Amino acid sequence: KIVVGNPETATTELSSQLERIILFPYWTIPQSIKTNEILPELRKNCGYLSQHQMKVFKDEVEINPCQINWNSLKNIPYKIRQEFGPTNSLGITKLDFPNATHVYIHDTPSKHLFNKSIRAFSHGCMRCQNPIQLVKEIIHYEFEKNQTKIDSTLIDSLINLKEHRTINLKSGIPIRIIYQTVFIKNNQLVFAIDIYKREDDLIKLLKNSNLYE
Repeated sequence: KIVVGNPETATTELSSQLERIILFPYWTIPQSIKTNEILPELRKNCGYLSQHQMKVFKDEVEINPCQINWNSLKNIPYKIRQEFGPTNSLGITKLDFPNATHVYIHDTPSKHLFNKSIRAFSHGCMRCQNPIQLVKEIIHYEFEKNQTKIDSTLIDSLINLKEHRTINLKSGIPIRIIYQTVFIKNNQLVFAIDIYKREDDLIKLLKNSNLYE
């Protein structure tokens, strides 16, 4: 199971190649989240960042958030980074692939959301229910194809180190994200919920083309 973007920040359709796996990733906060979610909190409490294991940087130099007049800012011109660890929003692993919208697949501490029947809660990235299992499958494929030094049995050892680490893949693994509201499963036609409300546009298009009756 995965969690996808909510209707306001929908996960985009794309084709790319998985290039790297990051264990215990940092999270660099996107501008939209800094402006819409973090700035209002900082205006009330400059200690908000430390409470959420975040740091603020200017030109890659860490600065004290309580020395900034947040009330005078309309947006945040600084880099804000959440440190890796158990409370990090990306969890303990991130699967990275180049794309125009800067989305990726990652772990999450909010495991309860996978029990929901409709799982559209993210800012656009895809949260994975069993990320370590997925990482091991990818590393096993990489080991079998390229005889790399890291195999799937070493992943648990690397995770136990609790260190930020990047594993570059020699074989770019194709990844494709598509949006479907109707598909075949076990020879049965399945109708999914149109969470992004795209069927209306498709129906209008079909009507205008005289193919819809």
